[in-house]
Amino acid sequence: MGQTDLVVTDRPTEIVLRVRDPACFLVRASREADCEVRLEELLHRADDRIVEVVSFMDASVDRVNSMAVEEPSVADARLVGDGPDGCLFEFVVDEPSVSGSLAEAGAMTRSVAAASGVGRLVAVVPSGVDVRSVLEAFQRDYPDSELLAQRERDPPIRTPQGLHVALAGRLTEKQFEAVETAFRLGYFEWPREHTATECASALGISQPTFSQHVRAAEKEVFGVLLFDKKEDWGRGGAWQFDRLKRFSPIYLTAPRRWILQTPVSGSRS
Repeated sequence: MGQTDLVVTDRPTEIVLRVRDPACFLVRASREADCEVRLEELLHRADDRIVEVVSFMDASVDRVNSMAVEEPSVADARLVGDGPDGCLFEFVVDEPSVSGSLAEAGAMTRSVAAASGVGRLVAVVPSGVDVRSVLEAFQRDYPDSELLAQRERDPPIRTPQGLHVALAGRLTEKQFEAVETAFRLGYFEWPREHTATECASALGISQPTFSQHVRAAEKEVFGVLLFDKKEDWGRGGAWQFDRLKRFSPIYLTAPRRWILQTPVSGSRS
């Protein structure tokens, strides 16, 4: 586990792990497809399933889809985008992942990247949580992993992650899907790249219903921005449930070059 002293501190602790364990789907996929894999975003859905948005650089859509279909932890796979450098997939995960393992131990995943069967994972252990217990729990699930580094961090104040935490649970799944689709299709651009009717059609709902969901979501978002207490932004809501309670619109960080695609055939429901 390394020689670094592992203690409980009064500040968040960032830990960096090297993961070679094939039980980690992203690590195994990077080796089998000989590509670079990156976890772009995480989302805890209203039905308690986990959504992972993952980019695969220099990997074909068919290759990634076949791996996802064969992966027991992936309940559904959807092609989000296909660009010149690779592809972007959305996975619905109904079994523990590396992020889930860390969250159950009390930590929050910040990033996961893998290449050639070796992954690098960065997570934050909040103040008051024993770093050693987090690592021991993680290594029970992924024995072929090791601690590379740990460092104390200042408590987050008004960070994007803190905002995501403040929004967790505020939006319904339908509201999130509406604003996610609107953002992806350029509805919020000026001039708009797609109309409300076109966004509604992509979701299979009526235009008035789409607009209602978007307006309700906007109200919640601006309510958090304008009126919520600052203290709520960066505190431990991201790790206060049995999985990851991190809310984060996936296309805020996904590369703009990704092109909207339809669901991939062969995915399990």
